Amino acid sequence: MNSNLSRRGFLTRLGVGALVVGGSAALAACGKSGGGDAQCKDPTGASDALRKQNEYADKAVDATKKCSGCALYVADAACGKCTLFQSTPVSAEGGCKAWAKKA
Repeated sequence: MNSNLSRRGFLTRLGVGALVVGGSAALAACGKSGGGDAQCKDPTGASDALRKQNEYADKAVDATKKCSGCALYVADAACGKCTLFQSTPVSAEGGCKAWAKKA
């Protein structure tokens, strides 16, 4: 193996490395803006089983049955809270099969 690296080889590897690191950072940031859904997750994980059982999604499948229109939803600053999911954060745009119309 040749240990002498040409200037062109060094710059090429440096450029590829920068693309890999930049691409990884961009993918990691994906979903952390635009509605704040990433911050509306249950930080403890305590409600994960309930969320899965009720098929919760950050974006409601039926636009007429969003969390923001549900009787179990409590509005809050960045994210709302769901009483079904132990008052853990949920997206106002989210939805699940336990949706009940607000009175």
